[in-house]
Amino acid sequence: MTITLWEQDLRQLADLLRDAVRQSEPEYHRLMGAFAEKDSTITPQSIEAAIRRWSEGDAKPGRSLLDTAAVASANYQRAHATTERLLAALTSGRGAKPAVLAAPAAIGDLWQAIAGLAVALNGEPLRLAYSHDFRSENARAAIAARHGQPGGYGTKKAAAIAEWASGAHGTNKDVAAERIGAKVGLSAGTVRRHLKGRPAPKS
Repeated sequence: MTITLWEQDLRQLADLLRDAVRQSEPEYHRLMGAFAEKDSTITPQSIEAAIRRWSEGDAKPGRSLLDTAAVASANYQRAHATTERLLAALTSGRGAKPAVLAAPAAIGDLWQAIAGLAVALNGEPLRLAYSHDFRSENARAAIAARHGQPGGYGTKKAAAIAEWASGAHGTNKDVAAERIGAKVGLSAGTVRRHLKGRPAPKS
């Protein structure tokens, strides 16, 4: 079996992401243990409770050591989740190109979050590295989940692309977009946007 240069690059980048995750995890747990030694109220449960309060809009991060630890933990968890998601994209090959572009920044964010934990341990207050509004993030996650459901936007987009590739609607994208949009339940403009840059179907 021949491995292309692109596949080789993907594997090397995936290895870098794996190494970053593997090396950062023990450091994260060591630093969180140091927080718990400084203040016995800082536990995984109290940190999750603080993050949950922010996500429900009941409070904003304060200046207590618990809040500082929770901010540092939230930043690390977010960076860790991003890295894992990119790793999955690289290893599966689905969405690999955007993952290649995002991977270096993700590795940087992961180690920046670890550095933030070390700074927070000295009692210096941190802000959420992504300035994320948890409520907005939850809303985006809900939209993404709806889009991925059967009959959702993601399914319709995939169906539109498959219809175009079938060649059943001709090779004129404007005409095809009207027909395909009516068939899959998207506007012609949306279909046209998804067909942009795609080659004409083979007749």
